[in-house]
Amino acid sequence: MSEPSITLSERAAKRIAEILQAEHAALMRVSVEGGGCSGFQYRFDLVQETAPDDLLVERDGARVIID
Repeated sequence: MSEPSITLSERAAKRIAEILQAEHAALMRVSVEGGGCSGFQYRFDLVQETAPDDLLVERDGARVIID
């Protein structure tokens, strides 16, 4: 099985890196939870650590983990 293909644009990476630096966070976590009008809602959290099953995407100082 191959790894999922997820990329960050240059502009998104720059903005995420700025946010991480300003908030003194190491990573931005993206997750999907049940709820919302279509049955799912996205969460964006600033965290310091990864979990064992996270997918890490890095570009130009931005570090994003997908739950």
